[in-house]
Amino acid sequence: MGWAELYEAASANYGVYAARRAAEVGLTERAIRARASRERWRQPHPGVVVLPGSPWDHRVALAAAQQYLGERAAAGGMSAAWLYGMAPKPPRIPQLLVPHDLHLTTRGVSLRRSRHVSSADRKRVQGLSVVSPTFLMTSLTAQMTTDGLRAMALDARQRHLLD
Repeated sequence: MGWAELYEAASANYGVYAARRAAEVGLTERAIRARASRERWRQPHPGVVVLPGSPWDHRVALAAAQQYLGERAAAGGMSAAWLYGMAPKPPRIPQLLVPHDLHLTTRGVSLRRSRHVSSADRKRVQGLSVVSPTFLMTSLTAQMTTDGLRAMALDARQRHLLD
């Protein structure tokens, strides 16, 4: 176990790896942090590294934020709509929905907190945790016009995301 396993695990997650998971690949957090610093790997959040050669795009930014914030963080808002194919392009800043009791903050992402998000309101899309289409549509009601929301709902229906 070692660096090859870290590269394999990170490659399955858009090139992103959380140093706190070092024991899973037979390394130490200190070894990962030292190599990342020495070789100038991108470190978008404390304890999260992006392997060299990995492109920096919206999916990688979401994966990095989720590695930092934990499994309960889910892509929400227009990031989720984009992952579902309901929006033509991602938002400028990744949008995540986190449980209200999660008090971590980070730079480079937009966080919304909710007391009502549960594991049933999340699903995996393209390897990322994303709010369910139903939860997404409900949460977008406060941000979109009626016409925009109706168009997005029709798109979701055509994609068989909503009944």
